[in-house]
Amino acid sequence: EVAAPTTEPVTLAEARLWCRIDDDDTTQDAVLLLLIRAARERAEFLTGRKFARRQIELRLDAFPDDVFELPYPPLYTLDSITYRTGDADVVISGSPEGWVLDVGGDQTPARVAPVDSWPATDDIPAAVRIRYTVGYASATAMPALLRQWMQARVSTWYEQREHLAMGSVNALPRDFVDGLLDGLRAVQMFA
Repeated sequence: EVAAPTTEPVTLAEARLWCRIDDDDTTQDAVLLLLIRAARERAEFLTGRKFARRQIELRLDAFPDDVFELPYPPLYTLDSITYRTGDADVVISGSPEGWVLDVGGDQTPARVAPVDSWPATDDIPAAVRIRYTVGYASATAMPALLRQWMQARVSTWYEQREHLAMGSVNALPRDFVDGLLDGLRAVQMFA
């Protein structure tokens, strides 16, 4: 991740509502913000997607032989491809003529293929760096199932926070709420 997300799928006001906290009670805001972030991160882990908009960087030791995937759909923009050759970094950005981009979809990764072949790179770790932006522009653009799952998770964690802090709860069970994310999982095109 190049930068952290600037927006979350669930607002503080929505979390207060689900947790039955009065609108004017801000004493629990720090806890709610932590739970909102944790719920988003958990949802992203479980689905293999990135929901909140941010720029990330994929590092490869060399270009693959052909097509490669940009993990964590949905893709917003492919910002740049940088590769190391000789003593210099070569940056390809803008609307490139050297590659073809299949933007994928909400659940399928974008794919990048060379028009002819990828250039040769130095034989060093992270010789190729691809920066791209993923996620949805706003909370309202994000899937309703994600938002519902997050609100249910945040309110459950909030209500159970004392049990979790004391260690009396070993694990929260996978229940119908976790099943809401099943249809949001990213689909790998190539295994």
